[in-house]
Amino acid sequence: MLRNGAAGVLGSRELTYGAQFSEMGVAALVIDAFGALRDRATGCINRFLEITETMALAAAYAGLRHLDFLPEVDGDRVALMGFS
Repeated sequence: MLRNGAAGVLGSRELTYGAQFSEMGVAALVIDAFGALRDRATGCINRFLEITETMALAAAYAGLRHLDFLPEVDGDRVALMGFS
């Protein structure tokens, strides 16, 4: 799982790493903790003020639950990689 940084999901970062992992045969799921909360805050500073760590953690756990339903993903071998 790839957790986005404060700038949001970037093609040059999360999507690039996701594609590289996929090429290696590793499943990749990009967690956009800000995407679902876009109406709460825009811009980096407002995101830090309005979107809590608990909200971001909830997004990561939702991603983990999603992966748990995929038979091709071994739930015992999931890692979280975050960006800042």
